[in-house]
Amino acid sequence: MEIKFQKIQNTKFLTAEARLVFLQEGGPATSETPRSATDQLKAGMQKLAEKEAQNALGEAVHFDEVKNDLNKFGDLMDRLAGAFHDNWDKFLAIFAPLDMRPSEIDAAVNRPDDMVAQITNPDIPPEDAFQRATHANAALDRNPTWNNYIEKAAEDYGFPETMLTAFIEMESSFDPNKRPLDSKTKKPRTSALGLAQALNDQFNVYRREKPNLTADPTDPAAAIDFMGWHLTRTIREVNDEVDQQVQRENFPESYKLSPESDTQYLYMAYNSGGLGYLKLRRYMDNPTPENFDGLTSSQKKDHGTEKDGTLYYEWELRSRYAKRVEETQKAYEKISIDAEIAIQFDTPPLPAVRKTSGYGDRIHPLHHDKRFHNGVDYGAPEGTPVYAVKAGVIAAIVPDRPDGISGNYVIIRHEDGSRTEYLHLNSFAAGLTKEQQVTAGTIIGAVGQTGGATGPHLHFMYRDPKGRVRNPEAAVVTAIANKNQ
Repeated sequence: MEIKFQKIQNTKFLTAEARLVFLQEGGPATSETPRSATDQLKAGMQKLAEKEAQNALGEAVHFDEVKNDLNKFGDLMDRLAGAFHDNWDKFLAIFAPLDMRPSEIDAAVNRPDDMVAQITNPDIPPEDAFQRATHANAALDRNPTWNNYIEKAAEDYGFPETMLTAFIEMESSFDPNKRPLDSKTKKPRTSALGLAQALNDQFNVYRREKPNLTADPTDPAAAIDFMGWHLTRTIREVNDEVDQQVQRENFPESYKLSPESDTQYLYMAYNSGGLGYLKLRRYMDNPTPENFDGLTSSQKKDHGTEKDGTLYYEWELRSRYAKRVEETQKAYEKISIDAEIAIQFDTPPLPAVRKTSGYGDRIHPLHHDKRFHNGVDYGAPEGTPVYAVKAGVIAAIVPDRPDGISGNYVIIRHEDGSRTEYLHLNSFAAGLTKEQQVTAGTIIGAVGQTGGATGPHLHFMYRDPKGRVRNPEAAVVTAIANKNQ
C-alpha cells in the first residue's frame, strides 16, 4: 500500500484529499484488473461523487448505468442541478470524474424558462418576437438607468446595444431577481440568477477578474456588465478552440466569432458554451450521422416526438431559441425609438466650456468609489451665467436642501419630450418661474457649488423623450462649433 500511495503522490495534479479518496474508495488494482493510478483515482472519485448524488436525491446513483443513456443522464444532471443550486461548485465536482468541462456542464443545464417551455410547445407564433421586444421596451421605460448600463457594456465590449437588450429579455425577461424554477417543485433548477442568468461559478470568475466589484448577479449594473464580459470570454474560447483544431479540420475558420457576428451564433455560444456552439453549428451546417455523434451528450438528448412523429432533440431546442433571440433583436430595432435619437442643442450651456468630468463610470470625488456619472461637468467661475441650450418650458426649479446632492437646479422640458437639467447652481435667474417659456440662450441661473460639489461647476444632464439619460457632450461640442461659425 505504501508503494501504491507513493505512485499516487507522484501524480502531480492530485491533492492530498484526492489521494485519500482514492485509497478509501478506488482501492488497489489487482493482477486481474490492472489500472493506472489515474484510472484508480477516477474510480474512487466517481464513487464519492455517486455518494454525494445519492445523499442529495435520496436514491442510489450509478453513473455507469446512465451515462450511455442520454435521456436518463440528462435528467440526472437536471435533478442534481436543482439539488445543488446553492452549492454549484459541488455540482460541478460531481461530474468531474466523467471528464466533462465545467463549461459543458453549465451549458447542459442552463436553459431559460422560455426555452424549457419550447419542449412542450415547439411551435412559436410569428408575433412572439414583437411581443418580447415590446416587453423589453416597456421594461427599459420603467428603468431608464438600465439603458445606461447597456450602453456602457456595448461601448466597453463592442456589442450592439439592441443585441444585449434581446439577450437580457430572452434570458430573464428583465427580472433582476430572476431564478429559473422547476415547474413541478417550484424550486430553483440551477444557480442561474439575475438579468444575465449568471451561473455561480461563472460570476465568481468575473468577480476575481474585477476585484473592485462588490455587487452580486441581482445588481443590474453588474449583471449587464457580466453579460458583455462573459460573451467576450466565450468568443475567445471559441476562437482558441478553432485555432487548436483547424488543422484537424474539425472546425473551419469561418466559425470564429467577433462582436459583429450574427446574433444567432453569439447567443448559441453564450448559452451553450464555446465548444457547444462549435459542435452545434457544425451539425446545423452539415447534419451527417458523424456530426450528430460529435454533438455534446446534452445536445443529443431527445424530448419526444413532434406532431409529425419526428424526434425533437436538445440541439433543435437551442438552435430554435437562438434564432428567436435574433428575431427579438430585429423586432426591438424596429419598434424602439431609441437609442440613436439625434441630440441637438442650439447653444452651449455656458459662455465658455471647460469639461472637468465626463459621462460614464468614474471615481466619485466625494465618496471615492466607482459610480456612474449621468451627465457632464463643466468648470467655470462662480456666478458665470447658465443658458438654456434650446427652447422649452421650465419644468422644475428646485432649491438646495441640507441633505441634497444636486444643489440648486433647473429642469427644462423641450418640445420633443426631452429634458435638460442644470445642477449645482449658485442662484436662479431673477423672475424665473415654473412653466415659463424660454428660448435658446435664456439665462436660467449662475454657476455655483451647491449640494455635493467640490468646486464651482455646472453638472449638465440630458434625458431623451423616453426619460433615458444620454451623453450630451457631442451635442454641446456641435453647438459650440455652430456658434463660432
